[in-house]
Amino acid sequence: MGAVAGYMTGIGAALTGTPWRPAIEGGILYLEDVHEHPYRIERMLNQLAQAGILGKQKALLLGGFTDYRLAEHDRGYDLKAAVAYIRKTVKIPVITGLPFGHTAMKVTLPVGAKVGVATEKGLAHLVLDEHQN
Repeated sequence: MGAVAGYMTGIGAALTGTPWRPAIEGGILYLEDVHEHPYRIERMLNQLAQAGILGKQKALLLGGFTDYRLAEHDRGYDLKAAVAYIRKTVKIPVITGLPFGHTAMKVTLPVGAKVGVATEKGLAHLVLDEHQN
């Protein structure tokens, strides 16, 4: 189990190297964003990976990345391609499809709580520690 911490990719990347970045180690980091093109999401995730932040996590949960439109200069590079690249790059599980962030339907995620992630047959389960003191 690790503590859950989450923020938008842009904020997370922008705070890297500053004293205001949350200390997130050994946790399950969840990220989402709005109005960001896939190549920019990949760039921000690469920044978090190269800064050593992603490698210190137990898992990365990616929520809603909404309200962007691919442009001609994207040349078909979409969010699926960006996530596939990050999955090859980082050495932690990268889980997608959790409805949180700027989406119509969303789950509430606990920040700072002890949770775990279990995977089975292509599904991921967020396990909450109900016995906290």
